[in-house]
Amino acid sequence: MDIKKIAILYCKKSGRVCTGAACFRSFYDRKKNFTQYEGQEVELSAYFHCNGCEADKLADPGFTEKLERMKQENVDKVHIATCIVHKCEQLDLLKQALASQGISYEELTH
Repeated sequence: MDIKKIAILYCKKSGRVCTGAACFRSFYDRKKNFTQYEGQEVELSAYFHCNGCEADKLADPGFTEKLERMKQENVDKVHIATCIVHKCEQLDLLKQALASQGISYEELTH
């Protein structure tokens, strides 16, 4: 059986107060947006942030390097964390950056 590799992209600003516990609990319990992986072998390959509101999501060298790393690690899908989906004004740019690198993504974690 192939092991699926996923990553979670979270908000750098939210990371000041968020531990990631809800994302991880949902992943390990296969709840909320991770129910799709029920009964499958899935590896959480990365938990990374967006580089902040000031970063150019399409041209920031650090963010681009992170996305390239996701490809090197053969990540099947990046889950865009709930904190980004509900609060980020740059959500569309994040999705555009992921798509431009050929990275599959999905909104929400918990």
